[in-house]
Amino acid sequence: GVLRDESLEQAVIAVVLHDGSIYRYDASTGEFIGKNEISGYTNHETEATLVPDYENGYVYIEMDRLTDVVSLDSWYEVSYVENSLGHHIPSDRFYSLQYSNSGDLMVGYYDHYTLEDLIDRADELLGGIPMPDSIRTSYGL
Repeated sequence: GVLRDESLEQAVIAVVLHDGSIYRYDASTGEFIGKNEISGYTNHETEATLVPDYENGYVYIEMDRLTDVVSLDSWYEVSYVENSLGHHIPSDRFYSLQYSNSGDLMVGYYDHYTLEDLIDRADELLGGIPMPDSIRTSYGL
């Protein structure tokens, strides 16, 4: 898809390939800009839809039950949601499918949290208790 917005330095043609890559080209000249890796289901080819969220700086790449979240600043994948029905920009939620204990298929959602939101939530859960060094190092913190 072609992504255009004042927040982008240039209009970009983004091409998603089945090998788990997103290629970017300058929309004006066709010149190659770069390539990044994204998540995908192994041995599964499907059509990809790019849904830009310029206000928050993401492009959501929606494939068959998979949504990749790619930063428009760095073009790195920051997250992905499996069994996804897609991202709803007005509510900033990811809708997904899950099987219940009885085997019924259910629809649910995940709120989209920023890194700062996740840090705040962790602080809340820990109640101000510092994280042990052994856990910090295992997560590279």
